[in-house]
Amino acid sequence: MKVGKMKTVSILQDDIEKNIKLIKSYLLSSESSSRNLVETIPNYMDTIANLERENSKLKNELKSLKENHLLDIQNVNKILNQLASLMEEQNE
Repeated sequence: MKVGKMKTVSILQDDIEKNIKLIKSYLLSSESSSRNLVETIPNYMDTIANLERENSKLKNELKSLKENHLLDIQNVNKILNQLASLMEEQNE
């Protein structure tokens, strides 16, 4: 009976040691991936900041283009009105 219990204890000890090794291995790999995250997050933050600055510049450029487009349309309308007046004068 004692021999059976000793074998069971030995088997349990081996299982516990295997599980401890697995847990250590997992923790080491987890720590490694955490370190990678800590290293890459600032890069992502820099990229996001750069994209936000670029987006702001593009919004300002778009606003300027829309304003210039509106002025161009107004100038074209003035020219068309002048042309229409000249054509009316010639027809009279």
